[in-house]
Amino acid sequence: MNNKPLVAIRCFVYNHEPYLRDCLDGFVMQKTNFRFVAVVHDDASTDNSATIIREYAEKYPDIIKPIYETENQYSKRDGSLGRAMNDTIATTGVKYIACCEGDDYWTDPYKLQKQVDFLETHPDFVACCTRYQYYYLNTKKYDIDHFEGLFDNGQEGIEYNHDNYFEIGRLPQVLTMMYRADTFPPDAYYHKLKNGQDDAMYYCMTLYGKIWLMNEVTGVYRKHDYSMTWEVSQGGAIAQAKMLHDIFLDCWQYEKSDVLRGTVLWSIQQLCTSTIRYSNPLNKGQIKQCLQEWKSIANKNETCSFYKKIARAMIVRIVKRPYKKK
Repeated sequence: MNNKPLVAIRCFVYNHEPYLRDCLDGFVMQKTNFRFVAVVHDDASTDNSATIIREYAEKYPDIIKPIYETENQYSKRDGSLGRAMNDTIATTGVKYIACCEGDDYWTDPYKLQKQVDFLETHPDFVACCTRYQYYYLNTKKYDIDHFEGLFDNGQEGIEYNHDNYFEIGRLPQVLTMMYRADTFPPDAYYHKLKNGQDDAMYYCMTLYGKIWLMNEVTGVYRKHDYSMTWEVSQGGAIAQAKMLHDIFLDCWQYEKSDVLRGTVLWSIQQLCTSTIRYSNPLNKGQIKQCLQEWKSIANKNETCSFYKKIARAMIVRIVKRPYKKK
């Protein structure tokens, strides 16, 4: 086995003490014919996460490569968290990067091997991901992911590319992803994005190659089983819509493609209708911003359809007024 690692696992940790052992066990149980390392970055957790990482780093020094922060980097919102991780991974010289957050975990001991085998034999693919299970913390129940209907005919996998990316639907959670370390060239606009979340990363990957979704379950994504009442009262629906809106509008600054254009308009519409339905009091500023963004991108026919949907959402709000204060 070559002494140089082929894969680096990217693992961010913050107050994941109750779940972290499952995550790290998923790393060290991997059976491969190549060397790999796990860069585990504790972002100044206030629980015992750092202690657990030290324990595993001492027991598995060839695999667990820790980073310990004394000051929370994520809260700075200046990219310092990602830079520390990227700089450390760059020093390893790996060919592939896998991902798993500290509160998720892998269940297949051959996950890394299967993904490397695929990417090594398919040079036109820049990334490979798999299916997964949800684990709802509140109810302590498992459920399969939302890709079940895509594999009715028993396909081995599905190809995502730049043209079909938004037709198939969102890719799996990041815990299943493996991608080539050199996917993004230095001049890629992905590096300039303010909203470099997973959705932006996945989409930008398709500018440089294809992504393969394996029809195999290799991990578990922990999820809070919140009700719709929680989502509405806490602004969850609006927050989700705004996240996607910000991501794709950010991409639109650099890429004026027909593929992206339709999704940008969709994200503006979702944010606008969610704001009308759920904001209390009505966030008129957000709605006005959405209208301005729409006008700058859409044509006359699209604008007419958009206004009809906005009008329907307003009528529903006026008639039902489900969030009127008592």
